[in-house]
Amino acid sequence: MDFQVIPLITPEGWSIISYVDPKTKPNPCSGQNCLCICDSVSEWLSILKSTEERQLNECSKNGICLTVKNLKDFEVIEIGSTSNPTSINVTKTNGLVEVKKV
Repeated sequence: MDFQVIPLITPEGWSIISYVDPKTKPNPCSGQNCLCICDSVSEWLSILKSTEERQLNECSKNGICLTVKNLKDFEVIEIGSTSNPTSINVTKTNGLVEVKKV
């Protein structure tokens, strides 16, 4: 098993999101499974589009996405403030890449 703990301090208010089949993926992913970091969208603004659609749009336009083969789907990880930083644990077990909040 390979693993690495990555401390994330910024950008506050952003999220780490997995886009794994069968989810629709942001444009930078080119149809591949990917991990994106992008500004979080507010749920209360979901008047015309769902929060998921708006988050996908935000990641497509202003996010940073990395194609990751065999990425395991995970819950959205919100990045905390510098006084309460968020760390993630990235592991690769039996060919699957897992990302978890520490």
